[in-house]
Amino acid sequence: MIGRRDMLLGGIFLAGLGAEGALGLARRRPAARPAPIDALLPQRVADWQAAPEAAPLLPQRDSYVDQIYDDYVARSYVRPGAAPVIVLIAYGQAQGGGIEVHRPESCYPPYGYALSPSREVRLDLQGRDVAATALTATLEGRADQILYWVRVGETFPVSRWQAGVAVAGAALAGRVLDGILVRLSMVVDDAASGQRTLEEFASQLVRSSPAALAGLLVGAR
Repeated sequence: MIGRRDMLLGGIFLAGLGAEGALGLARRRPAARPAPIDALLPQRVADWQAAPEAAPLLPQRDSYVDQIYDDYVARSYVRPGAAPVIVLIAYGQAQGGGIEVHRPESCYPPYGYALSPSREVRLDLQGRDVAATALTATLEGRADQILYWVRVGETFPVSRWQAGVAVAGAALAGRVLDGILVRLSMVVDDAASGQRTLEEFASQLVRSSPAALAGLLVGAR
């Protein structure tokens, strides 16, 4: 059954697509593509050091996944006496909602993980008020603490609904938005301690990043 909200969102998308066709947005290009994220990511984030291996959960590669991303990268950061922090960043230059593929709500359950109820977290990242989401994914005694945020244009939607409204509204206004998903995770049983660590890492990641990457992570200031 299609819910009322889905019908309304569908109407917004159709209106946006109609405007897009009228304005010829399909032939317009967004801003110049940034440098590869892997080259911009710092090797050191405060006292975390980049490690060569990272094993995040990723959707299976296929033509669709290859089409919706302009860039994505995963990297592990380690520091003595602590579990590694896995960073996954997925970027789309012309955003149509494709980065939703990497939301934990879509990515973890196919691997058998059970997800806890999510909660919204407000992060102060270099002066930007970022709406993020925290949750726990569990599987056979393993607990992944997860913190992630999505930027679409200059907004930080915490739901697919909010992301869709932002994209459709931009289409109606004749604008093409970029989008990025930043997902941090670590394997630790204590959810409160793990989330504090991830929030600390998020702050240090933006602080340690060059301006070009910080602009991708949290938008222009």
